[in-house]
Formats: sequence, C-alpha cells, structure tokens
Amino acid sequence: MTWQTQMSNRLVQHEYRHLARDVVELGVPPGGKVLDVGTGPGFVAIEIARLLKGNGCQVVRLDLSGAMLAVAAENAGQVGK
Repeated sequence: MTWQTQMSNRLVQHEYRHLARDVVELGVPPGGKVLDVGTGPGFVAIEIARLLKGNGCQVVRLDLSGAMLAVAAENAGQVGK
C-alpha cells in the first residue's frame, strides 16, 4: 500500500468517526435503533455501535448491494459488533 493510499484511508476513517459522533450527538435513546442507509463497508455503523455500546441500542445496516452487506458483516465481525 502506498503512503498516499494510507493517508487517504486515515482521512476517510476520520470522516467516518466524525459522522458517527454527529449521529450519536443527535440523541439516541436507550434501547433505540439507528438505521445506516447505504452502509457500504459498514464503517459508520460499526463506529456508531461502538459509541453506543452499553446503551441497549441496535444499529441496522441497509444497502442495495448484497456484496457490500457481506463486507459490512465481515468488518463488524472483525471488531466484534
């Protein structure tokens, strides 16, 4: 992986984390649900779930691509979500 790709990945990850924090700050009640439409690889949903851990909330991923849902499930499995 080139250094440009590594920097790009870090910037995108930063944006995913920022977006997830924004969603959580909107206020998710205990036991609530968050729907991530167009989840892609699931990174935003995974970060939201991490931030809401222990709140009894559920994060649901939705994508038109079954292949992307499979990638999202694999990514979530790697972090235990």
